[in-house]
Amino acid sequence: MLTRTAKALKKWAKKRIGNNRLLLTAARQLIGILDVVQEHRQLSQAELLLRRDLKFRFLGMTAIEKIRAKQQSRLCSIRTAEANSKLFYLQVNGRRRKNFIRQLQGDDGIMHTHEEKAKCILQHFSSRFGMQGHREVTVDWDQIQLPRQDLQHLET
Repeated sequence: MLTRTAKALKKWAKKRIGNNRLLLTAARQLIGILDVVQEHRQLSQAELLLRRDLKFRFLGMTAIEKIRAKQQSRLCSIRTAEANSKLFYLQVNGRRRKNFIRQLQGDDGIMHTHEEKAKCILQHFSSRFGMQGHREVTVDWDQIQLPRQDLQHLET
């Protein structure tokens, strides 16, 4: 089912979009030729419209090529049988690598180990927020007489 869909999509894209790389090259060359001509003489109204339309189409085709390249780079090493699990693990490991802090620059220099980084972060935020002090006055909740709620079900 998926292979038939993929073939149909490829056929549709070829008919609808055509050979995108060839069109990109042709559009780039025509824009370059019109730029060179514009340096030597003023372009006619038809030439200016052609240049503008070519630039718009060129930008659209480059966007399509960028999307294709992104999709190919993501899914090139995945076979059909292992598509779901392999893609999942690629995504998870990519996120894990993104969330990892390799090193921290602190007052004492560069921190590499987990303990050094934790100590550096604690020191940084402790200096920003200050230390917890002893309170002279507190709120007496019994004096306010708020209705009590049974929240035991939240524990389970």
